[in-house]
This record gives sequence, C-alpha cells and structure tokens, in this order.
Amino acid sequence: MSDKKASECICIHLDAGHDNNGNPKRAYMVIHTSGDIVAVIDEGYYGSKALNKTFGDKIGTDLYLRYSGTIATTKLQLRDLFKDFSEPRYTLI
Repeated sequence: MSDKKASECICIHLDAGHDNNGNPKRAYMVIHTSGDIVAVIDEGYYGSKALNKTFGDKIGTDLYLRYSGTIATTKLQLRDLFKDFSEPRYTLI
C-alpha cells in the first residue's frame, strides 16, 4: 500500500437512503486528485466520525474539511463500492 497526501484528497458523501429497517445507507468516498479512490467508508451511525475511525482524528478531520457535497446513489451501487473498497487502498499522510 503506497502513501497519498490527505491534503490532495476530496471527500464525497454518498447517500443511498435507508434500508427496509430504516437504517441509513450512507458512506464517504475519499478520492485523490490523481483520480484514485482511496477508500469508501461506511458512515453507519458514526456520521463524519467514521473518517476519524478509519484514518485517525487528524486526517479524518482534515478529510471532512475537504467535504465536497452529497451524491445520491443506489443501495446496489453502494454495496458494490463496499465490496470493491472494503479496505483503504492507500495510506494517507
């Protein structure tokens, strides 16, 4: 796993609504300026703190400050992203 600078990333919020039990289906997608997807992080009930949980407080907060908006998606698309990016592909520094 190679390193990428967190300062060269943006963070996009993905919203797939709720499941049949009313649980939110949302995630944060971290994208490097090179176009590489760094990670797709399940928001769960953590909200933006899901970024801190994955990358640590400093980098998680820095990423949230680079938040670029919310994109509506489907549950199927979100599930596929979680499968393809179950773990971060890069270490953020």
